[in-house]
Amino acid sequence: MKLKKKLPVRYLSVLLPFALSMMMSGLIGFINTARLAGFSEGFLNKWLVGWMVSWAIAFPTVLVVLPVVKKLLSYIIDMPKEQ
Repeated sequence: MKLKKKLPVRYLSVLLPFALSMMMSGLIGFINTARLAGFSEGFLNKWLVGWMVSWAIAFPTVLVVLPVVKKLLSYIIDMPKEQ
């Protein structure tokens, strides 16, 4: 399936943290739920509730922390100039 039109690059600064926080919180939540509750009845519901709570914290955190991390890493990495 080919997309007819792509989003402009200006959306990357929000969509990258959105996708990253969603995937990471989902995976970590899945592992922790499985570890603590096991694959018992109601596992999916427990995991989804935990994931949504975690993601609600993770997404704004990544939005705030990502620029700080980029700035800190710019001291040790030769970063290209942003246009």
